[in-house]
Amino acid sequence: WVSPNVTALLGWSADDWVGHNRAEFTHPDDIPADPQTAGQVGVAGRRGGRVRLRAKGGGYRWLDMSLTDVWDTAGRGVGEVGSARDIDEAMQVEEELAQSSAQLRLVLDNSADVVAHLGADGTVLWISPSVQRAYGWDPQEITGTRFRLAAPESAAQMDAVFANAVATGLNVFHARLRVRCADGSTRWADTRNTLVWDPAGGLSEMVVGLRDAEEAVGFERELADRERGLRVMVGGATDVVFGIATDNT
Repeated sequence: WVSPNVTALLGWSADDWVGHNRAEFTHPDDIPADPQTAGQVGVAGRRGGRVRLRAKGGGYRWLDMSLTDVWDTAGRGVGEVGSARDIDEAMQVEEELAQSSAQLRLVLDNSADVVAHLGADGTVLWISPSVQRAYGWDPQEITGTRFRLAAPESAAQMDAVFANAVATGLNVFHARLRVRCADGSTRWADTRNTLVWDPAGGLSEMVVGLRDAEEAVGFERELADRERGLRVMVGGATDVVFGIATDNT
């Protein structure tokens, strides 16, 4: 027996359901190993879970199903009594929130001067407006194209690093590169590249965060020059020059 309101919910008549196994109407991904069990086993013969049931007009709707075993006087199971509550809209909201949360995490994880969202083929799906302030490029002209910020002298290096990341299944990799600016100049940038994989293991998309490293590179070069100068001085000194660690070694 099925209550008549199944028609309003899924479009089927009660007669369409009577005499059929409910697995015939359940989404394949929601059918557990035991075809007579929907959801996780609970206590006192009760169980339940969220499942998708097939609508007569096509597609599926999410329902929160609760099942209770029915026993005869001899303690034998003779059937089940179940109820189902429509939660399709709630599940859609949950999915939208999950997607928004994932996008927010990607942005926060890649907090930088410029953030770009790329497709698997390198197409710019979205790029932060700050790209115009940082490098002079109009974000609207870049979006939807396979525009590359990497300067020619860094392109081959980035291709190699990217290919290695894809081949080894990395989720995140870092790289330093020269970025080409709209005025023809280039600047150093540190990048954090987050790879997003689809369920089949293929690359789905990538989020790139760029942070200007021009000053950092200049400072590193200054330190390197000082170190080279110190080595020259030490090599030509007549007295002994040495360094002492905090433990006097």
